[in-house]
Amino acid sequence: MQKIILFITISLGLAALNGCSKTEETKTTVEIVVKDASGNKANWTVYQIGDTKFNLYGADPFFKDQQSVTDNNGLATFIIADIDFATGGQRTYYFFAEYSQGGVNKKKNVGITLSKGDKKSGTLLLN
Repeated sequence: MQKIILFITISLGLAALNGCSKTEETKTTVEIVVKDASGNKANWTVYQIGDTKFNLYGADPFFKDQQSVTDNNGLATFIIADIDFATGGQRTYYFFAEYSQGGVNKKKNVGITLSKGDKKSGTLLLN
């Protein structure tokens, strides 16, 4: 009998702990539109990098945090799950693309300051 009571007590305790540990994670979403003079660009790779790495290395794909390829509407979507709030609840992330124009290699970037749960957008104009 004591074993049954002990089993029930432990089971209820674990169930309570498991229920308390589940927290709703707020997603932070950024949509980047890539376009040039002819319109939105499909199948372009856009990279995302945090401000610390960007300040150290610039727009370098080697140090990217993540990447996304634009859809048919030129839209690349990023979900940033682990946002760092060490800087007063906000952090700047940079989004960039590399391209060639007239035989010259170029990069375009846009910085977006985010807070947890934000849904923001930006544009990379390749010109």
